[in-house]
Amino acid sequence: MDWVVGALSTWLILGFYLDLWAHAHGFVDDTFLTPWHAVLYSGASSFGVILGTIGARRVHGGATWRTALPAVYAWSFLGSVAFLAAGAFDLVWHDLYGFEVDTEALLSPAHLVLAASGLLMLSGPIRSAWSRPHLRGWRTLGPVVIGLTAVLAILAAFTQYAHPVVDPWAERLPAMAVTEIPSQIHAMAPDGSAQRRLRVSEQSEQAARLSPDGTRLAFATIVDGSSQIVVAEAKGAGARQVTRKDWNFRPAWSPDGTRLVFESNAPGNSDVFVMAPDGSGVRPLTSDAADDWDAVWSPDGASIAFVSNRTGVHHLYLMTATGDGVVQLTSGGSQDFDPDWSTDGSRIAFSSEREAGFEIWTMAADGSDLRRLTDSEDSNFDPGWSPDGASIAFVSDRDGDGEVYLMGADGSNERNLSRSPGTDDGWYGPTWSADGRSILYTVVGRLPGWQEPFVRQGFGAAGVLIQAALLAGVALVGIRRSRLPFGSLTVLILVPTALMTVVSDQYRFIPAALVAGLVADVTLAIHPPGRSRRSDALVAFLIPALPFAGYFLTLALTTGVGWTIHLWLGAIVLAGIVGLFLDELARAHDRTREARAA
Repeated sequence: MDWVVGALSTWLILGFYLDLWAHAHGFVDDTFLTPWHAVLYSGASSFGVILGTIGARRVHGGATWRTALPAVYAWSFLGSVAFLAAGAFDLVWHDLYGFEVDTEALLSPAHLVLAASGLLMLSGPIRSAWSRPHLRGWRTLGPVVIGLTAVLAILAAFTQYAHPVVDPWAERLPAMAVTEIPSQIHAMAPDGSAQRRLRVSEQSEQAARLSPDGTRLAFATIVDGSSQIVVAEAKGAGARQVTRKDWNFRPAWSPDGTRLVFESNAPGNSDVFVMAPDGSGVRPLTSDAADDWDAVWSPDGASIAFVSNRTGVHHLYLMTATGDGVVQLTSGGSQDFDPDWSTDGSRIAFSSEREAGFEIWTMAADGSDLRRLTDSEDSNFDPGWSPDGASIAFVSDRDGDGEVYLMGADGSNERNLSRSPGTDDGWYGPTWSADGRSILYTVVGRLPGWQEPFVRQGFGAAGVLIQAALLAGVALVGIRRSRLPFGSLTVLILVPTALMTVVSDQYRFIPAALVAGLVADVTLAIHPPGRSRRSDALVAFLIPALPFAGYFLTLALTTGVGWTIHLWLGAIVLAGIVGLFLDELARAHDRTREARAA
């Protein structure tokens, strides 16, 4: 009966992957009755028909219904019945909630019941072998290998959203596929209308401020990998780079328009500097070991507010326009950033996390009379006071991306001005023209998620971890419970990988899976289970590590590996460690069972 069920398992798995192929290649529309479902459900029905027929004959021969099938295969028969019932449930589910799309199909309750029923059917030969110890060779253990492979194939399919063969996140992206999106300077009216880009540049440009007379524009741009300050005409033409070395950022005009205060890392850390708009007369205003930055002039030009971490926490400070008389304005354990003066110089707006997440606050120019203006569950920062003192523009990510908001100076009537989903607007602060007719802000385009390094690395590492655990778990269960014949690991590693290529068309990974399986089989033959703890650990490490070593080698020989050696080598080692961990768990379970038996 083992080989009969093994053959039925092959039918079911092939039908399942044929259905997956049809879905992945667009051969299935929103209908339940498809030829692919017919192959799948006929495979599931075959379990019930064949096992039911065998049971009926045995009942006819005098057996009771309870003993008509061995208990190990009674579960497979029940799995077939449950599969057909789950199919009816799936049909009703589609009528109620529609057809699933992408990952929904893998997590749909109806489909998960189908998967569980399938595992009951496919695992029949495994249970049968475990009920009869000391089996040897392909003749008796072949169905076990088929069952283990089928179980692993089901698990891999239902976790394909985290499968490196389906989504090779670790491969190097073609140069043309990587879209660099430079930040650009935009302007808009205070009501959010008339949004326009001031300059068209292939380099990132940000932190723009108009001169008090409205004729010049100062901003930072990336030049040869470092930030430099540029001064241009108000409409963006006639740009002239006024700094040439080190990292220089956040220029701010003096009230009379004769000087620019900015931050620079020329001393080795960030300090506040001042210079003429043409780049001449550069001199430092701060020179301590801390980072001093984000400086803005008071309306009368006598003082400069800035941010420093000289106490170990970022707080706001005040100094004279010559850099003397430094006074700490804020204190405590919270971080404070982004100072901006009211037009009359009586108050300073800033962002702080002193009570929750980052919110907009104001205080008197001497640091007293703190008032919280915003109160949301998301971050609010970079305030910019309007010239008439009635409004404050700021940045908020409450809509899922950065947007420029406007509110009254008392925190009332908050509203989204930029209204641009898909871009981050306002980074490094929205600033006003002196006449109050324009708000300048930086727009940062977002990379598609599949291009983001964090996404590619995180999803790729998660896929290695999940698939290594599944492979090692299934393989080690088989090794520790049965003397699997030579070639079993090759089948167990190769077949699920090859089946997943049916979904992803990534056939290049098949040769590496074949080699990894053969090396694993040779290692198991040299180090049979139970010989020593060291040899068992070696096998447990190599079973999941070898396929991923071959995986990264395949990437290196084809599209290239987009990860550093820290990532790809670490992923291989992580896969092996997963195997070691599961082997130790199995060993501890065996010791507990032996102790109880004794």
